[in-house]
Amino acid sequence: MDPDELRAWARERGTSESEAVRDAVRLALAGQEMVAALQGLHDVEAFADLERLFPPRVESPPPKTRKL
Repeated sequence: MDPDELRAWARERGTSESEAVRDAVRLALAGQEMVAALQGLHDVEAFADLERLFPPRVESPPPKTRKL
């Protein structure tokens, strides 16, 4: 982690820099666990019917406005 970013993050969180590092590590590990859990669900095809249940959104163009 960049030292300046670390200092700023610690200041924002109202903690010491060492506590901010511990928080950053905990968040990174939690993120890895979440990715692993989602990958596990994907591996057992838990999302196989996702697009059937929730079709992709089709973006429509913005409505045309009249010029005054």
